[in-house]
Amino acid sequence: MKEGSSISVAVRVRPFTEREKGLLAETPKSKEFLGDGSLAVSNTSSNTFCTNGIRKIVRVLDDNVLIFDPPEENPLAKVQKSLLPAGKRFRDVRYAFDRLFGEEASQEDVYKGTTEPLLDSVLQGYNATVFAYGATGCGKTHTISGRPDDPGIIFLTMRALLDRVEGLKRTMNVDISVSYLEIYNEKIRDLLVQDPLSMEKPKSLNICEDAEQNVSVPGLSYFTPTNLEEVMEIIIRGNSNRTMSPTEANAVSSRSHAVLQIYITQTPKSGEKQEESESQNSHKVRSVFSFIDLAGSERASATKNRGKRLVEGANINRSLLALGNCINSLCEPRRRQHVPYRDSKLTRLLKFSLGGNCRTCMIVCISPSSEHYDETHNTLKYGNRAKNIKTKVSRNVVSVDRHVSEYVRTIYELRQKVSILQKRIAEESKQLALNKEVRKISSREIKMLDARSMLKNSFDGSRDLQKSLIEHVRTLRRIEDEITLTKMWISIAKESDAMSGHNIKSVETRLAKLYDQRSLITAKVNPEEICKTFQNSISHIVSSFKGEGADMYADMLQDDVDLLKSIIENQILDAKHESETFSSTSRKLIQNLFLLFPLLPGNAIDVNESLARAFDQLVGIVPSEPTIQVPNLIEKGKAPLLSMFEIPRSPSRFKARSPSKAARVLKKPLKKRVRFSEVPTTSSVPPVEIKNKDSKPKVEKSLDKHNMNNDRSFLVPSRDARNSLTSLSLHSNVAKNKSSHSSKWPTHTLSPIITTALKQPVRRISLVSQPLQKTGGTENTPNA
Repeated sequence: MKEGSSISVAVRVRPFTEREKGLLAETPKSKEFLGDGSLAVSNTSSNTFCTNGIRKIVRVLDDNVLIFDPPEENPLAKVQKSLLPAGKRFRDVRYAFDRLFGEEASQEDVYKGTTEPLLDSVLQGYNATVFAYGATGCGKTHTISGRPDDPGIIFLTMRALLDRVEGLKRTMNVDISVSYLEIYNEKIRDLLVQDPLSMEKPKSLNICEDAEQNVSVPGLSYFTPTNLEEVMEIIIRGNSNRTMSPTEANAVSSRSHAVLQIYITQTPKSGEKQEESESQNSHKVRSVFSFIDLAGSERASATKNRGKRLVEGANINRSLLALGNCINSLCEPRRRQHVPYRDSKLTRLLKFSLGGNCRTCMIVCISPSSEHYDETHNTLKYGNRAKNIKTKVSRNVVSVDRHVSEYVRTIYELRQKVSILQKRIAEESKQLALNKEVRKISSREIKMLDARSMLKNSFDGSRDLQKSLIEHVRTLRRIEDEITLTKMWISIAKESDAMSGHNIKSVETRLAKLYDQRSLITAKVNPEEICKTFQNSISHIVSSFKGEGADMYADMLQDDVDLLKSIIENQILDAKHESETFSSTSRKLIQNLFLLFPLLPGNAIDVNESLARAFDQLVGIVPSEPTIQVPNLIEKGKAPLLSMFEIPRSPSRFKARSPSKAARVLKKPLKKRVRFSEVPTTSSVPPVEIKNKDSKPKVEKSLDKHNMNNDRSFLVPSRDARNSLTSLSLHSNVAKNKSSHSSKWPTHTLSPIITTALKQPVRRISLVSQPLQKTGGTENTPNA
């Protein structure tokens, strides 16, 4: 179906601006007549005769006719006319158009007079175009786009279109999509994908024609609005991306041609059965509704553009000139052999709007001010010429005859696709859930690494506290040794009655000071403070794990904290073990020392004298001071009663270090219970055999009653050991003869001799299997 049609041309006269109103010549209120008296008493404004004033050059007679440059009604205008140049005198030209809108016309009036009649044609399948043409500053953009408080014909058209689509949805499936582009300096840019704040250069698009000579722009984005808010958002977004620059003629001059196209596709719903025929006709109706806001033609002298703006104006005028040439070619059917559509990209886009399958409405926007006299005149001439353009329009209908079996096959194929897509969606949902879980686990692993790093830093930061804690443990054990030995000395001194009460009291005073020092050091041995720092460093991460339900990760972190706690405890146990080994050896040495003194040959030193000398030695090593600073004594190597014996310390079996990863806490192997008979000779003093006055064999019982009960055997010094003890007595006699009145024991001689005696081999004697025997009044000790 083809119909002949011509382009509908409407003219809209914009109102005067505030600046123009101030320069507008006033019309005299009283009736004037020519004469000297009238001139003398005239109340007219001086602007009437001012050549700098402006005047109204367009008069709208009715809805179809206007007068360009009408003569003035004021008789005084004749005088003013004589002052104007010959080319500027009144033309009084009348133009007739399809529709005229005066200065008081609203946006709704313009929409109803131009675009609303085309809306029905678009829904019937015809293409339609509305474009605004005119000089810069004449209201083209305001007419097409408008403002949020006063929307233009695009918004009003979309509002009516959506309302009508709602009524068609019962019988038709209607799809609507929108695109918005601009032509700036002969380059096409998409206005809906650009970011107004982005500094990136927009991508340039190209124009293509398919086999059916339809014009398209590959790469152009399309949006599907569903309500009026989205339509207004598209318009505002596109206008914000549009190139605009202020000029002398217009403060918000559009420097590009904007093209908004609405694509409408209608498909009837074919769900009902048709009994009369096995075949069914399906009609798909396509149509395009285009709105074009052309850039305004301008003069360089009026806009005073320079540089980049001057180049923009030249490109704008070139494309508008190409549009005018196309209009001139279309208006002359006899010479209509070639229409120069390819002279610019604007005319290529308007090819079907001007001379193809399209119903077109051209809105000519003009200014009523005499400042735009030439621009308004040229615009009216082009509009009047465009009325003569004839187009051939046809309904865009695609008819397809299909058999019922084809529909059945199509339904089956679609069901198969739906099934495949459902399976794919299920698999993708599982994969998404798995990926989500993996991301969650990855985030938890990162938290675990952070928490362990915090634990490591906390452990490294507490090294000084750990060292101080270990030193306190060792100091505490040494004080315990001193307390034990001092109490032993006091008990032996009280039993022997060889020491005066004053000496015993001084030692008891020193014992009380040791108790005080032990209390102070015990208060400092508090590993919980160090362990508390470990727990506090990861408490927030443990709480987050528990909040997420990841108790496994929280337990792993707690295990790491427990591991560090066990490390601290192991360090304390190692320090105690080191001190216990040292203390046990020292205690046995001192005990045997007190027992060895009476056994010297010739009874050179009796028990009372040995106790007195031991007291002197005990008091001499630690000078009498108001308070005893144990750490200072340790630093100087003067630990009481311990530093005199050169006994090697057991090496540390554990070094404090920060684990790089969670380590398994291995149970410490149970220590082997060492029997008294298996103690090495370097760490114990063997008991000795004592002769009484009755020459009966009497063996001094060992101090370890437990081991005596387990193994009824004990150690006695060997022959080499007794020889060393004899040498000890000789040294002591010599020292006694040299200084018979001396009260101190020579410690520089005592320690090496005792150490040598202790290193000699020992022999074992069993009290059960081989009892002592008398032979000839002497005691014989059987061999072990």
